[in-house]
Amino acid sequence: MSERNPDYLFINESADSIISDLTATYESITGTTVHPASPVRVFLSWVANAILHINQNINYAANQNLPSRATGANLDALAQLFYMRSRPEATPAYVTMQFTISSVQSSTVIIPAGTRVTNAAGDPVFATTEDATIAIGSTSTTVLAECQTAGSSGNGYAIGQISECVDVFTYYESCTNINASAGGSDAPDDDTFYEMLRASENAWSCAGPKNAYKYWAKSVSADIADVVVNSPDPGEVNI
Repeated sequence: MSERNPDYLFINESADSIISDLTATYESITGTTVHPASPVRVFLSWVANAILHINQNINYAANQNLPSRATGANLDALAQLFYMRSRPEATPAYVTMQFTISSVQSSTVIIPAGTRVTNAAGDPVFATTEDATIAIGSTSTTVLAECQTAGSSGNGYAIGQISECVDVFTYYESCTNINASAGGSDAPDDDTFYEMLRASENAWSCAGPKNAYKYWAKSVSADIADVVVNSPDPGEVNI
């Protein structure tokens, strides 16, 4: 369970209390005393254990109906109650790749979209987002490549680290990234997503409240930790 809020106890989960109630009820009905080592006490302990598990499952199910306690797919389902109706998906990192051919060619060399590149370890893999061309008289070109694994894991690869071409094309000589990979973000965890859901309620207003500006700014990426909004002059908003 998330640490953002403790679970509510809708019904009793105390094993001692349950067995005490069962023992008292049995003694009241039968008029006999239940001794600690008696077979009846063993049986009542078994019944109490079954009731305890049932109560725990009831409490879990009840808490999963509360957005502040729900987790995973249950929280995703409850998102339908908010302005923001779904958990943002992870986004991939991007990097600019430079491809070089062995020599100047008499015709344009096309590097097809989807050409894959990677580092020495073979992970992660990036793929070019569009066709790239090396013009007549040139030996290199640059093109944007997208990480094939969404999330922050594709971020932070330094210049020159991505230098292996998976889909080698005619006249290929080398490739390298000319900037650090960046822009990837993970899907928000339950805590972050719950706070995003709460913040999204501010977006119902069309009157320009401060918290609505904060919500729309944060919705760009789960990596945005905080947003400051102020209005130095009427009709002007700084974010």
